[in-house]
Amino acid sequence: MVKSIIKSYVTLLLIAAAIFLPNSIRVQAGGDLSFSTIESSAPSVQSLNSVDITVTVQNSTDLIENADVGIYVEGGNFTSTGTNIYNGTSDSLGVVTVEWIAPLVDVSTVYNFTATIKKFGFTNATKVLGVTVTPLDFSGSTFDADPTSINENEMTLVTVVAQGSGGPIENAHVEITGVGGTFNASKTDKVTGKTDSSGAFADYWIAPEVTDPTDYVLVVVITRFGTNATFTDELNVTVNPVEGQILFNLTVTPGYDIKVGQLVTIELTAFDNVTLQPIQDVIVSFSAWDGNFTENGLDFYEGVTDSNGKITVHWNTSTLTPNFVGGTDYPMEIRLRKIGLITNITTVIFHAEYYAGVFGMTVESSETTITLGDSVTITVTVAVDGIAVEGAHVEIVAPSGKFTESDDAIVTGFTDEDGIFTATWDTTGMSIVGGDPVNYTLTITVDIFPNFLDKQETYTITVNPPNYTPPNGDGTEQPFYTQWWFILSVAGGIVVIGMIVIFARKK
Repeated sequence: MVKSIIKSYVTLLLIAAAIFLPNSIRVQAGGDLSFSTIESSAPSVQSLNSVDITVTVQNSTDLIENADVGIYVEGGNFTSTGTNIYNGTSDSLGVVTVEWIAPLVDVSTVYNFTATIKKFGFTNATKVLGVTVTPLDFSGSTFDADPTSINENEMTLVTVVAQGSGGPIENAHVEITGVGGTFNASKTDKVTGKTDSSGAFADYWIAPEVTDPTDYVLVVVITRFGTNATFTDELNVTVNPVEGQILFNLTVTPGYDIKVGQLVTIELTAFDNVTLQPIQDVIVSFSAWDGNFTENGLDFYEGVTDSNGKITVHWNTSTLTPNFVGGTDYPMEIRLRKIGLITNITTVIFHAEYYAGVFGMTVESSETTITLGDSVTITVTVAVDGIAVEGAHVEIVAPSGKFTESDDAIVTGFTDEDGIFTATWDTTGMSIVGGDPVNYTLTITVDIFPNFLDKQETYTITVNPPNYTPPNGDGTEQPFYTQWWFILSVAGGIVVIGMIVIFARKK
């Protein structure tokens, strides 16, 4: 009875403690997350630009990993979700970072971020941050033409860059108007379009025919839907009448068929198509597909002709990467222009291949004649332009027998740093029909990558049957009295006769 009463009191006390004791006692010893912070990579951001929002989760002493972090903002979008809500988990440093794209505003507006931070066993926390979003502006926008002086019926590249204090402005509306001439995209004197991710929009303006040098004014207006910001600018393009045409001669050394690494010298002479006299101060541009010009280290070079109408450039081809089989054609555009003369645009073609080099291959053996059952070491040495080639692939095929390295009649491998590959050919187990020597022809194939060089040679080793007696130098068999068996027989006979004589004398 007493025990039952005690148990009841204990139970009631535990329930009361759970109800009335402060919440801080009921949670685990994780601590209070109110020490967490929320920060922005910048206090303000221009419309349509981005900032990073960072929440750092911590209690009074430690950074907290794997906490649930929810971030809500009044407008704009987080790039990872495409909405104004983001949910994530703190990393090992207690950090959650997310990129936010600011909305479009016409007046400076503060957008509040609310971060809700939770973790089991800890006291939850809420943090708030305000980021100011400023209106879009076109303060850094530009309007240019290249070149600004052209011939009639020729083109200039007109480029617009929409940019504000926050950087390039994408999807801005661009309208360019020119009285006279036409734009390439629209075929009229007005063209419209949208800027790309770098804030740029471009088109070619084609000059009209003129009788005297004439200035044409091009006007641009940039706007952006959702904002009152506007950019307006204008520029002059001078159009000149044409009086003749530029022709030119080329001298190319070593030629249009080249090997990778060669330095190509291009000498150009510009002259008038009517007078055939050289033209000074012609602007000549060389635009290569690859490689670089030693004059500036780029794949594009522009200069002017001298008093003899000449200009010389040097094209370095060491960076070309043509196909290993057949090579590759590399176009180079050459453009000549001068006010009052029709521009000449020509493309020349260079055919490039890798320099294969002079393939050197030698085959040697420790012996050229062996007896059946013996082994012989074969050495293959590979070089290109006299320089040893490491890693060349070698294959040796024997008609019979086997190589000790492969236990087969075929052996393959690669040359070492000295360009050498060796293999041992063993004739054990082979048989020879008849009593004459047999010439065995081995085939050696070498491939060098990536040069696509290959070479094949044969090498002959003579195998004698056992107990074979080589012929005389004139091809006849050696006399019987010179054979080892005859000499041994005579010596034995002499010994026997001598013993008989000695025995007879004793009798």
